[in-house]
Amino acid sequence: IAKLRARNELLSARVIKLKADLHDWEEKAKIHADTLAELRIVRGDLAKLEDKKKSADDRVAELEVAMAPAN
Repeated sequence: IAKLRARNELLSARVIKLKADLHDWEEKAKIHADTLAELRIVRGDLAKLEDKKKSADDRVAELEVAMAPAN
């Protein structure tokens, strides 16, 4: 019976460790998912800003051409 108790305690400790590991993995997965969602939003914002910058650069180029002295 003592051997069975010892084995039972060992298995119980292993189950507790595995549950803790599972919890850690679930937390890491949640953090990863949240980070990816935030990254998607930031990429969208960046794309909008890049479009605005391109439009502004194009407008500056047009104005520079318009202000260039005519030959």
